Amino acid sequence: MKTPARPLNDVLDALAIAAEGDAVSVEVLIETLGRRSFPTLVLAPSLIAVSPASGIPGLSSTIGLVVATITAQMLLGRTRAWLPGFITKRRIATTRLHRALNWLRRPVGFLERLARPRLVALVSQPLVILPLMTMLAISLAMPLMELVPMSATIAGAILTIFAVGLLVRDGVLVILALALSAIAPLVVWHLAT
Repeated sequence: MKTPARPLNDVLDALAIAAEGDAVSVEVLIETLGRRSFPTLVLAPSLIAVSPASGIPGLSSTIGLVVATITAQMLLGRTRAWLPGFITKRRIATTRLHRALNWLRRPVGFLERLARPRLVALVSQPLVILPLMTMLAISLAMPLMELVPMSATIAGAILTIFAVGLLVRDGVLVILALALSAIAPLVVWHLAT
């Protein structure tokens, strides 16, 4: 019997293995995931934004900049991801990263059971431009979300659903993420007031 694919848990496993010592750099995490796997490079920081680690001051801004940079490169058709040194040199405490990764196991398992290739045209050219532009807009707004508690977590959840949709080629998840993107500003506005 064939073992079911676990692409999301594989990302968590790779991050957990890479997190050694007191702290791990963003550069090490990127190299672990592979610079050619753009959806995976968006998924990893998006998952961290959903976890309790998102409460670390400045982490949501860093995640937003990482996702924006990677998404912009996807839009430009690059084949290999590049990030500036001020991002790649940032370090995350391994204890916090491991705690966040362990917390993510259950929601990631749920997403893996849900995701499968469907409506593939929505994650292929030319239609893939819509989710990528939406992801870029959300990630660019994340530094401002540091001011509103929980808003960066909402953004991280939406980016995670987009990334899973792109990784697994699931257009249904992309539609769900687009719908959530449309109502998220109302939720953030409510949280801010």
